[in-house]
Amino acid sequence: MILAANWKMNLPPGEARSFAGRFLAKVAPASGSRLVFFPSAISLEATAHAMQGRDDIMVGAQDVYWEPKGAFTGATSVVLCAGAGGRCALVGHSERRHVFGETDEDNRRKARALLEGDGLLLGRGGGVGRLLAGPGPVLLGGGAGRGEDLPHPRKGPLA
Repeated sequence: MILAANWKMNLPPGEARSFAGRFLAKVAPASGSRLVFFPSAISLEATAHAMQGRDDIMVGAQDVYWEPKGAFTGATSVVLCAGAGGRCALVGHSERRHVFGETDEDNRRKARALLEGDGLLLGRGGGVGRLLAGPGPVLLGGGAGRGEDLPHPRKGPLA
């Protein structure tokens, strides 16, 4: 089972570290479960660092851009995500589509960038990452196992 939490535009780095500490103190690892946290880009590194050591937890970006670097103000590349400790990313969230006008083609490019990412899809112990695709946002991450459907409607297939 995969449980994911998108923190939206909440919890600056200090609050993210504090939350992670409280969470880890109260929630023991559960067999067969994967917990995925998507903090804001500004809190990604703090959250990833605070959650280290738990094989059942992944931290990732709420969105990534398909170019690895360049003059793309405010964008987070796959390389930046991985460098901050991110091991996965959301792609195709309905807010990105409706508020920012992102298209299926934009999301295909983002998914390709993640699949070609510089180590982002390598799980602990060298496990190859997989694409978890359903009718909703695309979640990419590392580790063994099969993809799970994510319950959110999207327009047609990603690939």
